[in-house]
Amino acid sequence: MVLLVELLSASFLNKAYEVLRQVFDNMPDDVFDDFIMAEEGFFLKEYQKFLKKNPTADADDVYEEFSDWADIKWKRKVLEVNPKDFTKKNQKKFSQRNYGNKNPDGIKDDEARIEFQRNLMKTTKPGTNEAVIVLNSGSTYKLMEGWHRTMVILSLGDNGDANPTKWNKVKLNAWIGTGPGVSGVWK
Repeated sequence: MVLLVELLSASFLNKAYEVLRQVFDNMPDDVFDDFIMAEEGFFLKEYQKFLKKNPTADADDVYEEFSDWADIKWKRKVLEVNPKDFTKKNQKKFSQRNYGNKNPDGIKDDEARIEFQRNLMKTTKPGTNEAVIVLNSGSTYKLMEGWHRTMVILSLGDNGDANPTKWNKVKLNAWIGTGPGVSGVWK
């Protein structure tokens, strides 16, 4: 038996996909699917809030609301990074999470996801990981999606120094968001 709530949820996701794909038409599919359409992610929640306030909104209204995000330019690249290349806020979260060894936020399936990434990295050539999603301010990266992958890969640079910002650089495959829109969303 299909529950009404499941039908409504599926209907919402289908409509959200249709509208948001129009708004983010320049965004690579990987970024769109992993970041914009993530069911527990930021965008669908913000989109729902926007629709509650603006029930008759069309794609143009949605574009206006999220124009900074929609105007970001995306490029896929293998970065050579260590924790110091990320924002202070990202570094703090990496540290609180002990690069995947702790789960203070109670993230669902965290241990299994970290273990999966650790096992995957044993057989994956550096820089060929499933791409993570970052924003680039010009000198710093802000991790948006791919936390488990990133923490596991950064920990591969652990050279024994107690300060992770002094760890060896590692190769990280990433979708990088750049351009004037980044400054509008960098919070």
